[in-house]
Amino acid sequence: MNYEKIREIRNHDNTFARILGIDTKEIRKGYAMGQMPVRPDHLNINGSVHGGVLFALADTIGGAAAATHGNRVTTASGNMEYLAAAMNTDKLVCKAEVVKEGKKISVSEIRIYDSRDKLLAIGLFEYARMKGTYESPLPQS
Repeated sequence: MNYEKIREIRNHDNTFARILGIDTKEIRKGYAMGQMPVRPDHLNINGSVHGGVLFALADTIGGAAAATHGNRVTTASGNMEYLAAAMNTDKLVCKAEVVKEGKKISVSEIRIYDSRDKLLAIGLFEYARMKGTYESPLPQS
C-alpha cells in the first residue's frame, strides 16, 4: 500500500479541506495525523474555533485513517464530544486511529489538540468503503 500516495491525493483533491487549511501530515496503516492553522474566519462569536471547523478537521483526518485499507471512503456518521474551547491557539492537531475495520464500514476514533497539546475534542466516525481505490481513477456516477 502506498500511504504517501493516499496522503498526497487526499491533500490535493479535497477542495473543502484545502479551503480550511487542513493538511494530512502523516498516514500509515490504520492511522492519520493532520494539522490546520487557526484563522480569524474559523472563530465563532465567542472567539473560539467554531465547532463545525473542529468537526470538519475530525472528519477529514478520520477519513484519511479509514482510507488506509486502500478503498476510497465516504462518511457514514460522526459523533463529537467537545471537551474544551479552542481558544488562543494558532493551530489544531488531529490524530485518528481505526478502531474497527470491517468489510464495508471502518470506524475511526479521533482526538483534536491545540498547539499546547490540550485535548479539545474526541469523536467516533464511521466511513463506508467505496468501489474506487487510490490506485485507480475516481468512479463515475
